[in-house]
Amino acid sequence: MHFLSPSTALKVVCPSTPYTSATVSFLARPGCHAIRTCNKRRNLSTSAPGNVEEEPKKDDGKARWEKLGLRKPLVEGLSRAYPNVVYPTRAQEIFIPAILSGGDVLLKDETGTGKSFGIALALLGKPRVKYVGKNLSGTTEEQESVTSLVLVPHSNLAYQYMHWIRRVAEASTTTEGVELDMERIAQYLTRDGQKHLSSGMKKLHETKPHILVSTPQAMLDLFKLDPGLVPLQYVRTVVVDEVDYLVETVPRKDPGKSWRGSYEKAIKKIQKHPGATRELLDFIYVARKEINRQQQEDWQRNGGRYDKGTYLGVRDIPGPQLVLSSATLRMHLSNYLYEESGWLDRRSLLKVKNTGSRPPKRGAEETEEEEARIREAAKVGRVKHCVIEVSDTDIRNVEGAVEVDEEVLDTSSTETRETSSTATGDRLDTKISDAFVERYQNTPSPFNPNALEAIATAVALVVPKLALLVVPSVTPVFRAVYELREMGLDAQVFDAQKSPVGGGEENPVLLVTTLAMSRGLDLPDATHIFSLGIPDGPHLSGRTVDAYLHVSGRVGRFGRRGTVVTVVEKASEGGAVGDGERMKRILKEIGAAPVRFRPFE
Repeated sequence: MHFLSPSTALKVVCPSTPYTSATVSFLARPGCHAIRTCNKRRNLSTSAPGNVEEEPKKDDGKARWEKLGLRKPLVEGLSRAYPNVVYPTRAQEIFIPAILSGGDVLLKDETGTGKSFGIALALLGKPRVKYVGKNLSGTTEEQESVTSLVLVPHSNLAYQYMHWIRRVAEASTTTEGVELDMERIAQYLTRDGQKHLSSGMKKLHETKPHILVSTPQAMLDLFKLDPGLVPLQYVRTVVVDEVDYLVETVPRKDPGKSWRGSYEKAIKKIQKHPGATRELLDFIYVARKEINRQQQEDWQRNGGRYDKGTYLGVRDIPGPQLVLSSATLRMHLSNYLYEESGWLDRRSLLKVKNTGSRPPKRGAEETEEEEARIREAAKVGRVKHCVIEVSDTDIRNVEGAVEVDEEVLDTSSTETRETSSTATGDRLDTKISDAFVERYQNTPSPFNPNALEAIATAVALVVPKLALLVVPSVTPVFRAVYELREMGLDAQVFDAQKSPVGGGEENPVLLVTTLAMSRGLDLPDATHIFSLGIPDGPHLSGRTVDAYLHVSGRVGRFGRRGTVVTVVEKASEGGAVGDGERMKRILKEIGAAPVRFRPFE
């Protein structure tokens, strides 16, 4: 069958390096592509999401996509699959051509700016790699290989990638009456016990996909079990999505400790247990790391200058293209990736940072005028941040919360929403076994009942269709679902493979998950995000701020409105600084202020 258009095979003899030491056949054909849905026709290319043009022309939008290097059949399929997506975002306009050109990319931008969608779009636009090799019978033939490897932190994001790819692939297929072979386009590999890994490996043995989406641990296990199953010499691109979560680094200062000792201890811990992503990238880029090490020594030996006589050309740098992406990228991680890891080809590297609308950080010397500006901005921003304090006797807004007009907070009637990009049309009924129910009934709850009651009340009063609750990673998600159901709420464990369609006003759905499992997810139907306690808290640090940004980033995507409600325990009178004050500091760090949540005035 022809996928999108007839295939054109181009033979390319690559330089002799550890990763390009073969005659490779690139299948020059359009790929299938995916992009996030938005709820209206809107111009997504501005730096401020939500800046909407009046009825933009679709033909103009298609031309913009094609100008990035995407072929016409792909853009047509994109338009059919997601008719409300008209223009690329500003970030996509920068990094999609860079990914298509083959250079390394370090991408740090706000949640909701289309990073993951744009990456999928660019990867699917790359030519398919084919090589000449021997089959099982010993006959020489042209074979397909994995072109791109995408590393994601959890299975939910892998499933979401697959959903986007399938949706646009089906819309992009031009051959009628022929079933789409998704196994040749994309596959995923996750490690939820040996069952999923073994089934994924079986599929890889039968068919090599254009794109392989995997968790780092699953990929590391695959290389140990069957090193030749995914030949690295033919992989052209490696993507690490949510790199700040997958690659652990240590801040150079920790105000809460004698920082030098704790810093050195943490460094030794990481060196001893580097984590699956580090181990995997060190393995893939071993030759590049050695060249970068030699260049660093050359730079130091020559007093900060490179010896051009020994400086290797860009084409001689071994290893596949590397794309690193996250909404948050602290300085210590950025320095490690750029200066220490040795993974990046720094001469071809494109850095894309902060194309969105988040206000810049002003520093500790913030004036009263600046604080007033933040409070005024909180009244009109598309995402409202609320902080609720609970006790045995009271549920209230945190002190100093800003008053906002009711219609500004209303998220139920401003837009006509598409079905969630991960919805299947089937209601997910989270089954809780009788054994667990019996255990829950006879053991103390790990949750503050006042906090859960506040969340259940808020969902019943203000959520029009769908909301998400993020609970601490150390707490049992099924237990939270059980207790919320006991309060009469339609609570479900979030599952990207079979996500529920949101309920109606009479019975809204609350999805429950952890911080780690929520990263990178897009839920267009969700209007409210609830956080049980400070994300990754309770101690205030850069990591805590980043965690909150990822939680709040599940709403307000592509200019949509949304509300984030953090529920914390009220501090005791005369005690230490409580979580409510800590949350106010976190909001100040991101240029926001708490807004009054009407149900608890």
